[in-house]
Amino acid sequence: MSVAIHIEQPLWVSGAIQSEQVLWDALVKLAPSLLTYFMSFLTLGIFWVGQQTQLNQLARSNRNLTWIHLIFLLAVSLTPFSTALLAAFITYRLALVG
Repeated sequence: MSVAIHIEQPLWVSGAIQSEQVLWDALVKLAPSLLTYFMSFLTLGIFWVGQQTQLNQLARSNRNLTWIHLIFLLAVSLTPFSTALLAAFITYRLALVG
């Protein structure tokens, strides 16, 4: 089993930013990624609050409910993938359903 890790240094660490205007340009280029990050954060927050509300109403649970929650966790765990896809292809309709 192998694991691929991609580590990228921010522009400000590598010394590529030499002026304030270049920094502004770099931050503007990051805007789609930041927008999709905040959208996914809010989506996960809504899911979390909804699930906590649902769990607070239960007196007991069974194995079927555990499987339902596991399927929900699968959907939530896809959020980083769909966020990255949307950030990379924000102008494509297909990225919105990914």
